[in-house]
Amino acid sequence: MHPGETHASWLVHNIIRFLLSMSPVARELRQRFEFKIVPILNVDGVIAGNYRASFAGLDINRMFSNNANQRLNPESTYLKQLAKE
Repeated sequence: MHPGETHASWLVHNIIRFLLSMSPVARELRQRFEFKIVPILNVDGVIAGNYRASFAGLDINRMFSNNANQRLNPESTYLKQLAKE
C-alpha cells in the first residue's frame, strides 16, 4: 500500500517476473492457483503526493475494519472484496 517503499515495488516486480517465467515451479503454481496481484493500491493518494493517505486524506492501512465507508475508502473495500472472491 505504500508506493514509496522501493523494496515492496522491487519484490512485486520480481514475483510477477517469476510467475510468468518458464520455471517448472512457476508453471506448477500457475496451474494450481489464481494470482491476483495489486501492485499499487493508493494510486490517487500518490497523485496528491501522499504515501499512506488516500486522496480522501485517510490512512488506508487503518481502513480495513468492517465499518469502512465504500465512498471514502474504495481502496480498502474493493481489496477486501477481491480477497473474498
